[in-house]
Amino acid sequence: MISELYSLPAFTTVPTVSATQRSRNRWSRRVIGDLLALADLGALAITALATAIWQGSPRGPLAHTGMADVAFCLVVMAASHVALSEAGAYRHLPLMDLRFNPLWLVATVCAAFAGVGLSVEGLSGPATISLGWLTVWLANSVLGLALVRLAAGGVLARAGRLGLLKSHVAVYGTGRIADLVAAQALSDSSGTHLVGVFDDRKDQRNGSQGWMSASGTLEALIAAGRDDKIDEIIVALPNAADGRIAEIVHRLEHLPVKISICTHISSEYLGLSHRAQSARQLGPVGLMDVKPKPLNDWAPFLKRIEDVTISGVALIALAPLFLVIACAIKMDSPGPVLFRQRRHGFNHRVFHVLKFRSMRVMEDGAKVEQAQRGDPRVTRVGRLLRRTSLDELPQLINIFLGDMSLVGPRPHAIAHNEQYETIVARYASRNQVKPGLTGWAQVNGFRGETNTVEAMRKRVEHDLEYIENWSLWLDIWVLIRTLRCGFVHRNAF
Repeated sequence: MISELYSLPAFTTVPTVSATQRSRNRWSRRVIGDLLALADLGALAITALATAIWQGSPRGPLAHTGMADVAFCLVVMAASHVALSEAGAYRHLPLMDLRFNPLWLVATVCAAFAGVGLSVEGLSGPATISLGWLTVWLANSVLGLALVRLAAGGVLARAGRLGLLKSHVAVYGTGRIADLVAAQALSDSSGTHLVGVFDDRKDQRNGSQGWMSASGTLEALIAAGRDDKIDEIIVALPNAADGRIAEIVHRLEHLPVKISICTHISSEYLGLSHRAQSARQLGPVGLMDVKPKPLNDWAPFLKRIEDVTISGVALIALAPLFLVIACAIKMDSPGPVLFRQRRHGFNHRVFHVLKFRSMRVMEDGAKVEQAQRGDPRVTRVGRLLRRTSLDELPQLINIFLGDMSLVGPRPHAIAHNEQYETIVARYASRNQVKPGLTGWAQVNGFRGETNTVEAMRKRVEHDLEYIENWSLWLDIWVLIRTLRCGFVHRNAF
């Protein structure tokens, strides 16, 4: 059992990973920091409004509140945000414990308020801003920020007890380097949870220090990654094992996890070109991040909102068209209206993609023949549906349910995946994100039948380019190009 391989010796005190601790339920520290910053800005805004109601205009009780006063408050809020950020209020480690020294909070906010107040006085002349008004707002702001931290501290303390704040790390390799990494990952101050230590060499199943046993092989590590139990994999092998490090990284690259290595090996040697490559430290161990975790932090939330909103509206608007197509299919040929076929989705999970039936066959086995021009299996109505891509519309249901996304790599039949994984480099890396109704490859002309290995290679290159450069604006641009180019294409038949 794979679950047995994950468990470490009792003396390592590593808890078993539960279903509630899988990556889709763990909290991104960057998102937590951003939300705390927004809450702080909200507290500053509310206290400014309360002070204005109580004390009148910042320029004095006899002055009328205007846009200049609003601008002044916004500048103070911006300065306070920058001061808190520079002081480390939203960085990773403080987020694990929000019991900040009150003097630190007061000093930081006072510096921001004083800096803006003195600047305004110097530029606009003395007595421009009421010192009494600014002092009242400062006192209210400190109180508001303290309340935000009390509330956030309670929520994060509970999340910490549930294991939702720790990054789940697995180590590949055994020996002195792996021992150092594992020990650091186990420390309370690291903010990480050690999933396990993995290695394929039977003669290295015990760590060099004799206290850490390997939890399984590389295949067990891949299985754990596909089961959403890992956020980051650290390859901890000696510098002399450059070739083996490169091989291991390539084996792991298709997983939707962050990959780091404890070695001098360069990104050019590995053949990877991710924008987020950087060097960092985990305690005394130097790491190089060679691959970031795709669609991390805010990205899954934003992409899901995009998918649910657009697919929900489209399903309602296109309901009459769905009914017309369903009737036409039933009248044209015997068989069901919808065609269901198993496809690989996010992290290689199998789901059933939905299409309007356009053929007389329902292939979903070890051999699936791609549709060709003039294919006799295609029905009369099916030919029109395929030519206009209307047969793909039921995938809006897959998107709404969460199996697919509006934009992403197109899902291929499982038989085709198994074929191309062995002949196209990095093919499996397409499954680091949800498959899409349309994609970057499709709007660049790589859609329809892939009758050559080179055609599939080009499609994979565009899919990986999309994954590595994802942004909400890129999704919108792909959707605009899809609508602008229309659904009819020379390769749709």
